[in-house]
Amino acid sequence: MKTIESGIYQITVIRKNKSPMFYIGQSVNLKVRFQTHLWELRNQRSKNPAMQMAFNKYGESSFSFAVIKHAEPCKHVLALEEKVAFDDFTLKHGGRSLYNVNRECMTSRLGVAQSEQTKSKIRATAKARPITEKMLAHIRLLAEKNKGRKLSSETIMKRTEKQKGVKRTAEWKAHMSRVMSGRSLTDETKSKISTTKKLKGQQPTAAHMDRLNEINRARHHDPVHLAKLADMKRGTKKSSEEIAKRTATRRANAAAKGKEY
Repeated sequence: MKTIESGIYQITVIRKNKSPMFYIGQSVNLKVRFQTHLWELRNQRSKNPAMQMAFNKYGESSFSFAVIKHAEPCKHVLALEEKVAFDDFTLKHGGRSLYNVNRECMTSRLGVAQSEQTKSKIRATAKARPITEKMLAHIRLLAEKNKGRKLSSETIMKRTEKQKGVKRTAEWKAHMSRVMSGRSLTDETKSKISTTKKLKGQQPTAAHMDRLNEINRARHHDPVHLAKLADMKRGTKKSSEEIAKRTATRRANAAAKGKEY
């Protein structure tokens, strides 16, 4: 069984006719972290612009990775050890020989406030970044890997609680309406959904049905939409089985409300 090493690491960059530069970091998996650094640098995706420029100028062979100290994989311990290593290095060599951007907040950007101008620049850069075929292939690979993955009840509950009380803006609603407009499920997808619900024995609760009824009562369809629905239903005939099922459902709903059907 392979052991996973965690601790503090140092990246050394040898520059031609110049003094070397360094980067101090921490990770719960040192091997994976260094591989991630290399992948980002090779694909022009490094979050450290100065280190990316050095990689482009001096090449991959000028970069070397070394472990300064092993530590237990606890974020508080790693943060403390990283700060100690950073301060020791600064005292010996000076801060100007480091590529580290965050000098006070070593472990992350948490707690570091960003101006609206910075946020706007980040958004503009992300939107302008082209999506390459390599990126699309990676996205497809992740989608295939996550296919059939089931979330735990705890994760589902956390997501539900997080979404409670979230108010969608009018712009967001309009955007979602445009995205979903004209979208239709294939017969295969409908069959899968139906089979899954039957296997799980899913039945809508009374509260859920009441909520749907309230939404439908408040909904007002425009004449164009009503005309489309009429055209779709025109000429269609219900089977005797479907008519009997609908009648039984209406009788049950009427009985639940103390009415006769």
